[in-house]
This record gives sequence, C-alpha cells and structure tokens, in this order.
Amino acid sequence: MAVVLDAISSGRIRWNDRVTASEEAVRTGGAQIWLELGETMTVQQLFYAVAVQSANDAAVALAEYVGGTVPHFVQMMNAKAQALGMRDTLYTDPDGLDDTNQYTSAYDVALLSRYLVTAHPDVLKYTATWEYRLRNNKLWMVNRNKLLTRFTGTDGLKTGFTTQSGYCLAATARRGPTRLISVVLGDPTGPARFNDSMSMLQWGFSNYTTVQVAKAGSTVAELPVEGGRVRSLRIVPQEAFGVTVPRGREKAVRTQVALPSLLQAPLRAGDRVGEIRVSVDGRPVASVPLVTARAAPRIGGLGLWLRVWAGLWPWLRS
Repeated sequence: MAVVLDAISSGRIRWNDRVTASEEAVRTGGAQIWLELGETMTVQQLFYAVAVQSANDAAVALAEYVGGTVPHFVQMMNAKAQALGMRDTLYTDPDGLDDTNQYTSAYDVALLSRYLVTAHPDVLKYTATWEYRLRNNKLWMVNRNKLLTRFTGTDGLKTGFTTQSGYCLAATARRGPTRLISVVLGDPTGPARFNDSMSMLQWGFSNYTTVQVAKAGSTVAELPVEGGRVRSLRIVPQEAFGVTVPRGREKAVRTQVALPSLLQAPLRAGDRVGEIRVSVDGRPVASVPLVTARAAPRIGGLGLWLRVWAGLWPWLRS
C-alpha cells in the first residue's frame, strides 16, 4: 500500500487508471476477489480490495501495474523498507503469503504503519471502510479488522494471517489529538489478536496524552520582507504537530521559535524560513518547519519607485 500511495502522490499513476488482471494475479492464492484473466478494475477498486478484503490477487495486479513486474515491485518494497529504517525486514512477494526467505518484525511494521498514517493520511479512508462492493454490487467485502466496530477511534490499518505467521494486526486509533499504533504478530487465534490489540491501545490512551505544539495554518509570526511586492508575510507551521508524553508530564514539553528578523524577497509560498524546536525535560525531540503562507515576488524598479513616492506624498496613497 505504501509503494502504491507513493506512486499516486508522485503522479506516476492515478486512482482511475484501469488495471488488467494477468495470469499471475489470477492464480494468486489466499484471500482474494477472484479476478478473472483479462478483467479490468481501477487502481482505486484494487486498493479497496487490498485494504478491506486483504485480496492477494488485487495486490499482485497493483504490483505489476506500478512496478512493471512483480520482481521489480518487490525491489521497490525493499527499497522503501530500507529508507524507513526497517532493518529486520525482507520482502519476497507483494501478497505476504508464506515464504521462508520473507520476514519482518513488530517494530518494523510499526515504522511502516507510522509512515502510512503520516505521509499518506488518506490511506485511512480505505482502511476505515467497513464494507465495499465490486462488480456492480455482486461482490460484497466486509473489513477483516473487527476493531473498527469494537474500539472507539480505530480507523486502520491491516490484518494478516498465514499458517507460518499466525494471526497478525497492525492497528491504529485516534482519540482527540492522540494517535496510537499497536502491532500484534503470531497470535494463535483471530479473537486473540483483536483482544491483545485493544488491551495495548487502551493502555496507551490511559497512560499517555498529546501536547499540541503546532496547529496547521496558525500564524506564528508576521515578518517584514525586504525587496518584495508585499511588505510582510505570515509565517505558519508546515504541518500540525504534537508530542505524546506520559500523562502528568505535559508541562515538561517546551518550544522555542527560531526565525530571522527580516525576510529577503523573492519567496515562494511554502518556503522554509525557520522552525519550532521541541524539547521534553530539556532534551530535544523534534522540530517543526515554519514556512511562508504565501509568495513574495521581488519588487521591480517601477514598483519600488511608486512605493518611495507613496511614502513621500500622502495623496499618492489614495
């Protein structure tokens, strides 16, 4: 899912692109939507099938479309895993079916889960979908993640099961500003993975809270601009940001705004000009980029001349 969403974000593929099912996709075993050879579906329909139904044939069809071939797509998966710091992971196929050479860890699954919900929050639209229909409502899919109806705030992410791996679940839930991720691998039964996940998430929400450091779009400062068509620019956080700490430790979170006193044109909207530095108990933990809310093109000679005269002659200001 991460590699497909990367391809969507980069513009390499689109949600409404049509994908034709190959023989390799059709013969993929395990959970599936029973693709027929030559059948076409959109990228979005296949993505829903993966997110809701855990459809292995849909996963292979997407892999071939994005990567050209399954082996090349697997290379893309492993490259992404390495980029995310997943040091205990090796993929050999896009469907997750048993392979003695394929492995991962709970920590690595958590890293991947965090990447999905932060870099591609739209994934939650798909993973939170309880039911989805394909083929003119002839195929009805119900989400395998039962936490969606059993644990308040759950909106993802993915179940899994094979004989070798046991029952697995990467779950995420949000309550207020706090989002938590839990990972269960190798549980003996389906109910056990849901119960274990709920226990961990409930413990997390009971013992931790999130201090909001930056609110998206909020004005942190307004700085003068030298040589620009506008005289000043609003400075805003690049994104919403919070720090999760043990309950009772909220006051240990400190922030420091680092900004210049003056900006120099030209500037584009979204240019980074500073940061909010975040520490907990005096230990740096993160920084939030501060960016320009809009552009400030360089002022031309005529514009500068008019500005000077407007300052000298009040009647020009009208």
